[in-house]
Amino acid sequence: MTLIQFFENNLRIKELHYYNDIFISMQRLTYDDQGKIIQWTNEDKNGEIYFTNTYYYVNDLLIKETKISSDETVTITYNKNENIESYLIIKTDKPSDEYKYEYTYDSNKNWTLIIEYKNGVPILYRERAIRYF
Repeated sequence: MTLIQFFENNLRIKELHYYNDIFISMQRLTYDDQGKIIQWTNEDKNGEIYFTNTYYYVNDLLIKETKISSDETVTITYNKNENIESYLIIKTDKPSDEYKYEYTYDSNKNWTLIIEYKNGVPILYRERAIRYF
């Protein structure tokens, strides 16, 4: 796999992907005036868009919306520690699923406990111990 990147003002604006010297896909990136990414479009070798990520910033928190197809969108909201806070899957032919996450952090701002909810029901409890040296 060969990757060719294009930059403007130290920001990556385009990537071309080749496999065995054959062009396979391209990514285009767009930024706001502060250099924060606002859109990432992925195109196949024929120029067809196969998904688009759109980024929003609300109260300095990142929200990423991925348009996978005309009938499926995934929206991810990140918290101030850059961990996923919620994950919403919207499909036109099925009920939506919303995942929410509650975190407990240690004094170094690393999560030590996550509780995952699906449509308001707790489904996963993860705990980790971190040793600092």
